[in-house]
Amino acid sequence: MSVKTAEDKFQEFCLFVEKNKFRLMVDNGRFERKVTRVDVIDSECVQIYLTDETCVFIYVDTIEYVYIDWVFEQVSNLRSDGIKQWNVASKKYELEYEDEFKTLSFYVD
Repeated sequence: MSVKTAEDKFQEFCLFVEKNKFRLMVDNGRFERKVTRVDVIDSECVQIYLTDETCVFIYVDTIEYVYIDWVFEQVSNLRSDGIKQWNVASKKYELEYEDEFKTLSFYVD
């Protein structure tokens, strides 16, 4: 049995997101909602709009939060977190943060 690396799990996540982009849900442990938009930029970055104004850029070991102000056409970097671990289950990918006991889950309902 082979052990999957974080890179392997991220590549599978990219395919999962692309395949399910119109049905993808997100859960931060307190709230859950349907994802607004998904762009798999390349094999190293996925851009997911959690709302029309908030998106995340997900890399194999980092997640970056960005706020987009459509009225004034400004983009603000909100924060960046390291990803400690990728937890994979059937139809679900959970990102566990490095510095805090927080997770962000993407799944198909």
